[in-house]
Amino acid sequence: MFRSFVRSAGRLAERRFTQSDLMTGVRRVAQSVRDRQASIPEAALSRALAHTPGFVSATVTCRDGRVRVHASTTDGALVQVELVPRHVRFAPQGAKELVFGVQPPEALRDHRVSDLAGVLGASIAHALWGLWLRRGSSEVGAAIVDREGDDALRIDLRTTPAVRAHHGQGPTAMLLEVLSLGRVEARDGALVLEIALPDLGL
Repeated sequence: MFRSFVRSAGRLAERRFTQSDLMTGVRRVAQSVRDRQASIPEAALSRALAHTPGFVSATVTCRDGRVRVHASTTDGALVQVELVPRHVRFAPQGAKELVFGVQPPEALRDHRVSDLAGVLGASIAHALWGLWLRRGSSEVGAAIVDREGDDALRIDLRTTPAVRAHHGQGPTAMLLEVLSLGRVEARDGALVLEIALPDLGL
């Protein structure tokens, strides 16, 4: 009887500690980003996309609602494409997806464009959730990308390696549900993320 009581008390204490620790982390992050937007400068995006497998360099510009990418491959080819933020699909315990229009649409036939978009998506995931994500190198990895219609790509942020590593793993997985995206804009030399926060009474 006594042992059973001790085990129950221990589980209760652990649960209370976890919940308290979770809320402390949530409030700290909420206070740091409240009334602010996160942004990824062109230079940071250029560095990230230059690490895309099969590429040796990349230049990214963010202007007029478009992410323009000029990237050189290891075999000397040049890939030029414009990615236009179109939809943000975030749901509690569900989708964490972005849809980018692709210009020209013919670029969808080039798998290298999807590779670049995957790294772009991973960069966004790290900008949004980076406080809680562990990264073993300077590379952000890549999210899984699928075609959407005849002129767009859908990026699943949950498939970013650092995010996937925390899937279903206690408080960290719960923290990843706290911050969501309202919208994504390419302007003023950066990819600007509008962050949505839950009401925590702050």
